[in-house]
This record gives sequence, C-alpha cells and structure tokens, in this order.
Amino acid sequence: MHIPAPNISVIESAGFQLVTNSGRGTALTYGGALNTKGAWVQLVASTARDSQGFWVYVWPDTGATGFTSVDIGIGAAASETVIAPDLFHGKQTLNCGMTRIFIPLSIPAGTRVAARAQTSVANQTPYVHISLCTGELAVHGRATTYGFTAASTTGVTLDPGGSAYTKGSYAEIAASTSNDIKSFYVLMTGDGTDGGTSRIALDVAVGAAASEVIIVPDHVAYSYTGGINEVALGPFYHAIPAGSRIAARVSATNATVTQRNKYVTLIGFD
Repeated sequence: MHIPAPNISVIESAGFQLVTNSGRGTALTYGGALNTKGAWVQLVASTARDSQGFWVYVWPDTGATGFTSVDIGIGAAASETVIAPDLFHGKQTLNCGMTRIFIPLSIPAGTRVAARAQTSVANQTPYVHISLCTGELAVHGRATTYGFTAASTTGVTLDPGGSAYTKGSYAEIAASTSNDIKSFYVLMTGDGTDGGTSRIALDVAVGAAASEVIIVPDHVAYSYTGGINEVALGPFYHAIPAGSRIAARVSATNATVTQRNKYVTLIGFD
C-alpha cells in the first residue's frame, strides 16, 4: 500500500456509493465478451479542485471467481484518455477484498474522470471509486503497465516450485521497458485455483536472464483462500531505465501444486 507524505489531504471522492452497491463504488460493466473492455462509466463530471494524485479502490463482484482489469481515464465522453491502465485484480472465492492503489498522477480541476473494466468471467460487475488528493506528493507524468495479458485478463505466472520456503525460477514481466520508471507497484493475485493459505516472499529484479540483480528483496505478502491480503505491493522507489528487463520470483510456505502459483503485473510511473 502506498503511504503518501505526511502533508496530504483527500479533497474529493468520486464514484463512491454509500447506500447503493452495498457501500462500494460505481458499478462497471464488462464488455459483453470475455476479456474485452466495457463502456466507460463516469465517476465525476468535473473535478472540483486540482489534485496531485488519487487513490483507486476496486471491489470485485460477489459472483463467481475470476479476474478483472480496470482502466481510469479522463476526458469528454467517447474521447477518454487512459491515464492508469489495467489495474489488475483477481479473486479465488466470494470473500476476496478490494484492491487499493495510489496513482501519483495529477488531475486538473474541471476534469471528467471515468473508468471501464474487462473480466475473465461473464456478467461480472466490478465496482470502482477514487479519492483525489493534494499535498506534498511526488507527482509523475505517466503510468505504464507491464506483464498484463489482455486476452485472458491475467498476469505473469510466478511458480515458487515444489519445495516450500525456496525461491522459484524468475519469470519475465518486461523484456524491455518502454519508459523510464521512477516508482512502481507489483499487483499480485492467485492464479484462480484454490489459493490456499501461505506466506509469500517476492523478489523483483532487473537484468538479463540468469544474471538478474534484485532491486526488491523478500517483500512479504499473505495468501488465503480468498486471494492475497494486499494486492497492490509497493510503492517501490527504484529508478529503472527504459530498455530494462524486469523479472520476479517468489517463495511460498505452501507448495501444494493447486495452490502455490501467483499472477503478477507491474505498473511503473515516470
């Protein structure tokens, strides 16, 4: 979870539904076909003040298990520009919680903000709202997501292997980053099987295959039958130049073959 600077204020909420939608956000529709983006849904017609970043909250549907990707966009209806692409969320059971991630991108006053989603399961309805912030924040100019597979609404598979407490092989998230990265999150979920209960240690590394250099060592998360306790891992403030290869690996305390694998994506800010 991103921990902003001490001098920060939430100045506006957009899309939250206190009474309807069971106290979640605005309902998004999937695209009518699996793994296809649905229509944009407005969160706010015109932001009241300039903001230097915003929290995004993604609640899964209460229906069948599956995976969801959410885009946040700005601009007039039918002319939206994606500013936070493919925020990834998955759930193993009906009890999986929300994804919460801080996006360090500014949004001017008077801006329309909208969201859209795709899902891997038919008739899913994810819910989204945002909280706009101001204060002493390190504002970036662009967000780029790596490792997301749109055709299946999944990420890169990390397999810790058949031995508990042992790191598995590296899996490539990006062969060559398209932009510089100043900070990033890793979004992690189970791979859609049972999930199981396990403590996970994540390494993020850069460099050629078999010569990876770890830049985030042993970041710990906890998985349970519903998913991951904290889907958005980070932020990690490590500069990664454009053209870099990024890979990750995990260990797990549960080596059961139907429970151990995880999906990950990475969203970088420059």
